[in-house]
Amino acid sequence: APPTEPPAKRARVADDDGRVTPTVLEARLEETTLYAKIPEGGLSGFICTHHGTFHADEAMACAMLKCLPEYVEMPILRTRSQAEIDRASIVVDVGATYEPEKHRYEHHQKSFTTAYSEKYVGIKLSSAGLRGHPG
Repeated sequence: APPTEPPAKRARVADDDGRVTPTVLEARLEETTLYAKIPEGGLSGFICTHHGTFHADEAMACAMLKCLPEYVEMPILRTRSQAEIDRASIVVDVGATYEPEKHRYEHHQKSFTTAYSEKYVGIKLSSAGLRGHPG
């Protein structure tokens, strides 16, 4: 029987080998809902980053998250409201805390010093690097 899902949904799930290819990621990103504030009905799970001008680090972090099954369906909220940030499933580049066990990946606070590696101690990790860092 032919697939009953729309082609775009089939494309964003994975390719025939189950891999997240650039085409799959593009489809996932195109279908991701963006919010500037939590809607009246609320959100059950969402990715949170800062509002305003976007930068490569949080854009990359959000794209990386969309490659992971647990975040495929999640919308992205762009805010600096701490009350909204606190409700997020995962936070990148906002929130003033780096707590991997709570899925909080901020790197702008003065106390943050985690570097790329011992070889590159002068290169602090960005929000995208933090999400892939072992903690």
